Amino acid sequence: MLELQKQLKKTQDVLTFERETIENIILKMRAAKAFESKQLRILGAPVEKVSGDVLLSAIRPDKARHVLLGDFTGHGLMAAVGGPIVYDVFYTMTAKGLAIQDIAIEINRQLLEKMPTGLFLGAIFIELSPDNRTLSLWNCGMSDILIYRNSEVWQKVSSSILALGIIKQEFDSVEIFETEPGDRVYAYSDGITEVINTDEEEFGQNRFEHTISELLDTHAEIDFLSDTVNQFRGEAEQFDDITLVELTC
Repeated sequence: MLELQKQLKKTQDVLTFERETIENIILKMRAAKAFESKQLRILGAPVEKVSGDVLLSAIRPDKARHVLLGDFTGHGLMAAVGGPIVYDVFYTMTAKGLAIQDIAIEINRQLLEKMPTGLFLGAIFIELSPDNRTLSLWNCGMSDILIYRNSEVWQKVSSSILALGIIKQEFDSVEIFETEPGDRVYAYSDGITEVINTDEEEFGQNRFEHTISELLDTHAEIDFLSDTVNQFRGEAEQFDDITLVELTC
């Protein structure tokens, strides 16, 4: 029994070391790319060291902005392994001036080719024109994209495209809006609306939308949203990664 316990501990130590090494590699790969943070406010709360959520932002040579928010199935290390594929395609193709629809097609192709069956990526693609007036949105298996005008929900964009990594598709279902200065766009993973408190009550979509309105009415920092969610959750465990991005037009 003592010998078996020693062998088990040795195996656990090796697995822990290998896991930490892989996590650090993934984190470094994420940090290696230039994230364009102008006009963005961000929330992120992974369940583990690395997140299955993906948030990328870059400016095309013509000054149009690309944003991708994605949520791989599950969370933690297994959900994060597809991230480097997405980062490389997104930043490389954006730098070459390619349209975000083409980027979505290529990410989908590579996930289909390289990732195991059952690991797919819900994603939101955002393209904002150089003059900040034209907003193009693709919702691929994610929660509603919210556009706020004057602190109230002005538009919602529901999912009309399958998540990436399931089938070959063209991503031609796009919603296009003419924006006004000060419009805010919110893309988020469902980890934030599905937070459960100690009474097994869900934070929910209505409470979430009301909290954003309150945030905008009071000109609060984006942490107001995470503070409200954490206060609601109390001592209950967080079960899913939380990622949110606010884009100001």
